[in-house]
Amino acid sequence: MTSAILLGAAPVVPPPPEGWQFPFLKAGLPLIGALLVAALVIYFVDRWRKRADRVTLAPGDQLSHFRSLYERGEMTPEEFERVKGLLTGQMRKELNVPAPPPAPEAPPSRD
Repeated sequence: MTSAILLGAAPVVPPPPEGWQFPFLKAGLPLIGALLVAALVIYFVDRWRKRADRVTLAPGDQLSHFRSLYERGEMTPEEFERVKGLLTGQMRKELNVPAPPPAPEAPPSRD
């Protein structure tokens, strides 16, 4: 064998046994495929979740929606007034409008 190496001849490698089927490749490819599919699912779910966060209604649109609920009788007047007060405050912040001054109290009547 040393004479073959000294002479520059390639060493003789025995051929693989017949029926040799790459067992690691058969087990590895489905695993790699499953990992790639899982990564794609995670990517698209994350992308969908972030896009869903951007779809929010402006306070004016929300107020009109709640007004239609109130007009159909699906909200009580107290609920509508509470929601209206919250959304009006948000609209004032967005438009940089100062809060209205408090209403003056009526003087006590003398009967």
